[in-house]
Amino acid sequence: MAPIRISLTGQQAYTAGTSYTWRVPLIKNPSVAYTALRYNLTLMYYPNGVGYGYIMNQHQCINEYYTEADTSTSFNPTIVNANRNVQVNSGIDLAISLDSYSVNQWDSVVFKLDNSLAGLTPNFLNGNDTSNYNYYYFSNINMIHAQKKTTNLVSTVGIGAVSSSINYQRPFSFSWVKVHDSSNAPTTTNPRTLKVGVTPPLTLNYLNSYTAAALTRIEGS
Repeated sequence: MAPIRISLTGQQAYTAGTSYTWRVPLIKNPSVAYTALRYNLTLMYYPNGVGYGYIMNQHQCINEYYTEADTSTSFNPTIVNANRNVQVNSGIDLAISLDSYSVNQWDSVVFKLDNSLAGLTPNFLNGNDTSNYNYYYFSNINMIHAQKKTTNLVSTVGIGAVSSSINYQRPFSFSWVKVHDSSNAPTTTNPRTLKVGVTPPLTLNYLNSYTAAALTRIEGS
């Protein structure tokens, strides 16, 4: 099986003596049950004006948790706009409806923006339902990971987003929406995929200004 490479680039300078956390998307192979994965992590430095990098540190680890077979079921998530459909500014209040499914505490919802539809500016640094979810945004692939941190019955995941333009009709969508079971407690296996679905595209109508047409009455002779 060929290795998978994930690159994290364009970072600001790191400070010596400071701890950093790098988050990468969940790597799993659901077609092969009860297999372990090996991770090779390499920290490289690329000076300005130099065409090659320097290896600063390397680390190899074995994922001790096993992968289970994929037993997920399909569902029908949709995009909900809390504001009116005719937008007068770029700020929008969006949520993904999970087809009446309420995520359990510490389970996760993962969804990736469809990059072929340019209706949203891909910047989801802060979700708009932080009371129920912890949000993590992977900017290189425009993917959001929302982990449920409460036991509240909530069947939506709020999204903080910005529309990409004004005075246009621009659709957008998410390539897929997945629900993973996970836990803060140690488990013997990797998180399983519980639900898989695709959101239908949503088109927002942008209207920056409007001037009513003038009417002139013409009297008959």
